[in-house]
Amino acid sequence: MEELFKYKGFKLIRLELRNNNLLGTINYDFIEKDDQQELIYSTVIIGTNGTGKSNLFRIIIWLFKELYDLGHDKSRSYAVQGLFTLKYSLNGDIYTYSNIHYTGTNRRFINLTAKNTSYLLINDSESPFKKDIFPIAIVAISIMLTDKFPIYNDADSFPQYKYLGVRNRPQLASTRSYVRKTVEFIVEQISSDAFKQGLNKTAKFLGINASIEVQFFTQNTTTFFKGSLSPEKIKTYFNQIEDNYKVTGKTPPFKLNHYQKIQNDVDLLELISNFCNTLYTSEKLIANYRSSAKTISYNIVDDLSHQQLKEDYILLEHLRQLGMIYAPEIKINNGSDYNLQESSSGEYHFFSTMIGLMATIKTNSLIFIDEPEISLHPNWQMKYLSFIQELFSNQNYGTCHLIIATHSHFVISDLRGENSKILGIKRVSEGLDKVKPHEKKFEIINMPKSLNTFGWSAEEVLMEIFQVYTSRNYFIAERIGQIMKKASMSQNLEEFKDELLKYRSGLTEADPLHYTLTKIAEKQKWLA
Repeated sequence: MEELFKYKGFKLIRLELRNNNLLGTINYDFIEKDDQQELIYSTVIIGTNGTGKSNLFRIIIWLFKELYDLGHDKSRSYAVQGLFTLKYSLNGDIYTYSNIHYTGTNRRFINLTAKNTSYLLINDSESPFKKDIFPIAIVAISIMLTDKFPIYNDADSFPQYKYLGVRNRPQLASTRSYVRKTVEFIVEQISSDAFKQGLNKTAKFLGINASIEVQFFTQNTTTFFKGSLSPEKIKTYFNQIEDNYKVTGKTPPFKLNHYQKIQNDVDLLELISNFCNTLYTSEKLIANYRSSAKTISYNIVDDLSHQQLKEDYILLEHLRQLGMIYAPEIKINNGSDYNLQESSSGEYHFFSTMIGLMATIKTNSLIFIDEPEISLHPNWQMKYLSFIQELFSNQNYGTCHLIIATHSHFVISDLRGENSKILGIKRVSEGLDKVKPHEKKFEIINMPKSLNTFGWSAEEVLMEIFQVYTSRNYFIAERIGQIMKKASMSQNLEEFKDELLKYRSGLTEADPLHYTLTKIAEKQKWLA
């Protein structure tokens, strides 16, 4: 049994897979027992493309979804094939969810292909499935169009899970809907002082010193925003649309469907009409150059304006769904105005990611971030993890576990060893599509704690962690020089054989150091 006192809040401890169709047979250990846990704990997973990092995230989320279903008297989904054991800690208890059945005191698993029934252990004792055995939030973040995170369109089917990505359906992505989701988070957190402080820190990090505005642009301005709108005019407008679509036989637009849902709610239609008229009479509609559309703007850095957005947002959403305004945009005003969508992709992704994190992370949360380095300048990559640590520096977040998959040696260089772990994954062989499920597809490289990468240069990380060797890397050239100096004193290179051959295999034949190491290996008779 795990030592219960070693873990604070929620921590993902281990995942064991046997005969899995995606990842084969493999074990992942996500946390070091003796690490500090006062700050948010970070596990960073590194590996080349095709080493299953995204599928690993997907499998973990699937298993927690199964646990949720079983705790709510639903059947197991069987999304995860083969055998599994998921182990995690929550508030001092160790939970084990598994379908591997053991026998005898040695707890050897038996019959790997039969017995699909799953069970739950709490502190090594069998327990019924319960409703309150989860991290408070499971957050999945990606800005890739091809991310593999699950999407559950019915939020009630797995309320703990929050997907913060650009896909709004499994095969459909929308930048506009991603921005709208960001705006919703901003609105939800209006009363949170911590959120406001985090928003200011994010703006400062990006060098935004003026304003961040949420903007809505009007549609059919002369019909809806001239100060004389009434429920009767709204009814006339949508009745004409309905008649036109009946004649053509085409599928009616979404805005007509929304109107039909609310057409009998006289009070709501009156509120919508009064809201549009007040925007006009109070001169809150801002004119745009060479456009009939007007702008409704809220500066979320200003407390009063942010509060007004909160009060108006329900009606604004009705206007959007009725086709009276477009989906919101986020405008950065920092000397020159530009919309967030028009900003650098790095700014856009960083801002949206941090807003989503601040709005969804609670105590006892599990957070997945897939390849955060995409579109980020190397300077921002190097500061990425330290900024998250600063953003969630409150000790309450020491109960959370952050798991990041990255290819970036810059991200690794910012990792504090005392409350983090690096987990390397490499392919066992090529032709993985032909590997049978029971065979090993990937291999885990547990990086020793002595490799504390915080403050390392990019070259050091490339050499020690990613094992990318080149003569243009100062550190590998220096290391080979040190070995040759030691060998010149002892006349013995055998103790350095494995290290030198490793460097040689990682260098191209065109590299001068490859030639040097080949000559050394030939002289030592290390090459077959």
